Amino acid sequence: LGKLGAFNAASLAVLSDLLKDQSPEVRGAAAQALALAGPAAQPRLSRLLTEKDSHAKKNNPAKTEAAMLLAKIAPDHKGIFEILSNELQRQGCSNKKPLASSLCLLGPVGKTYVQSQFIKCLSSADRSAIPTYLSILTQAAPLTEQSQNALLLLTEGTNFPVKAKFKVFEHGPQFGIGSEKLIPILIRSLKEKEAYSITRTLKLLGALGSEAKAAVPELLRFWQDQEQASPFRSLAALALLRIDPETIDLNAFFNEELKEDRLESIQEAISAIGADRALPVLTAILESGNLEQQLQTLRCLGRLGQAAASTAPHLLKLHKSTHPKINYEAVLALINIGVSDTAVEERLAQLLLTDDWRRLQRNRNLPANIKPLLEQLRSSGPCSLVRFRSNLLLRRIFHERGHQAS
Repeated sequence: LGKLGAFNAASLAVLSDLLKDQSPEVRGAAAQALALAGPAAQPRLSRLLTEKDSHAKKNNPAKTEAAMLLAKIAPDHKGIFEILSNELQRQGCSNKKPLASSLCLLGPVGKTYVQSQFIKCLSSADRSAIPTYLSILTQAAPLTEQSQNALLLLTEGTNFPVKAKFKVFEHGPQFGIGSEKLIPILIRSLKEKEAYSITRTLKLLGALGSEAKAAVPELLRFWQDQEQASPFRSLAALALLRIDPETIDLNAFFNEELKEDRLESIQEAISAIGADRALPVLTAILESGNLEQQLQTLRCLGRLGQAAASTAPHLLKLHKSTHPKINYEAVLALINIGVSDTAVEERLAQLLLTDDWRRLQRNRNLPANIKPLLEQLRSSGPCSLVRFRSNLLLRRIFHERGHQAS
């Protein structure tokens, strides 16, 4: 009925009566339909508010549903606030979120009341509603100073849900709490032992960027502390790069990330500081690092694709290396970057004639850029074996990709 817009006196009467149904699902569906009716439903909903209960009940679902609908249609309607506020504070209330949201539609009176219930919840024995109130408080803005202080208390308290604490950090500006108040608390959170807290704290500090400059000394100590878990040190370094890249030794950072095979972390770092600053450091590692460092750097540059185009001259030198692993990774990196040099095609043809052919067959992440090179080799390769193997690779790779896509 709601979607059809079939609203007349009869349909509105039926839908209003369904708000009294015993089933919450039926009541909810009727409420959705009446919401679509808009102001036309107001007379019926007003009548529900003034009806006397036929038997003593602690709550009247029909009146509650009517009050929530009227909060959207006619927020100045008499009696809405009393019904919604009484239901919200009722013990065992299971639909606090829609009730609180409806109260916020009533303006300053409703918003202030929701904030007062949040503060009351913080000091009660049952704090299970804290996440619900936090999800609504942005609608209750502007927050009073008392509410903001309550949120700050939540971030430092040990008896509150950890995820609720980080909700405050994430939505601080929406709550009217400036970063100058949150950053000192985040810095203190670095001393916590729980992995979730440390991870979220480091990511949040990084997300604040230059606003979090006060955290730089503590983050630097954290990164340089070899007793800290390696993934945490990596996150601290990424935070520093986003806040103030000058504070960190890029060569040391990239070397450690390559050693730990954290290529995604390197990509994040490059995104934070820009390819112009990062690629010269990676190129230097490529030219002077050990075999494993070189291989990891090549894979990393390949993942960057065209963003690593400036390293192509160095890669073209490397793909002539006598070491088969270096050769293999250099060719794939060049293809990923989009280099279609004749030398790359020749080297790919050589790979197809060696044991590297098996590696190409097993590699499930060959770059899409390899397709035109393989097609060229299939039609005009230097020998029948190269043409045959090019054809097999094309059929295997692109048949599989087409199958996955479908």
